[in-house]
Amino acid sequence: MANSIDKKHPVICNYFSLNKISSTQKKYLVSRYYYYDKMQPIDICNIFNISKTTFYKIINKFIQDLENNIEPFFAKSVLGRRPINRKDVAQKIIDYRKQNLSVPQIKVQLDAEAINNIDTKTIFSILEKNGFSKMPRRDYEPGSR
Repeated sequence: MANSIDKKHPVICNYFSLNKISSTQKKYLVSRYYYYDKMQPIDICNIFNISKTTFYKIINKFIQDLENNIEPFFAKSVLGRRPINRKDVAQKIIDYRKQNLSVPQIKVQLDAEAINNIDTKTIFSILEKNGFSKMPRRDYEPGSR
């Protein structure tokens, strides 16, 4: 079977046997060969060395993405930092300090709320600007006694 594919598509088979391609490119080409070039699933599976199950998973995912208006292959990437509302984050930091949380503990709380682009130096500088001083060293974790 593979020999007949090699005879039908020698350039394709040589390209994929010599070059590694990304999974996104493979998904795109599988869908393209199936829908646009009208190739048989077994031929596509042999070209890309994938099982029939994998082939149908790729096709079903492609259909689902189109039905849900999701770009299946060429997702737009957002460059740069994600915008955050600095005033809200600063207020949260202040509220956490009022609960006697240290800077590392505030960082853990912010990470739990999916605010990951604030580091401990920024938290410390926000607290310092708002009149909070360093907390005294603790010998124990609060609430453990």
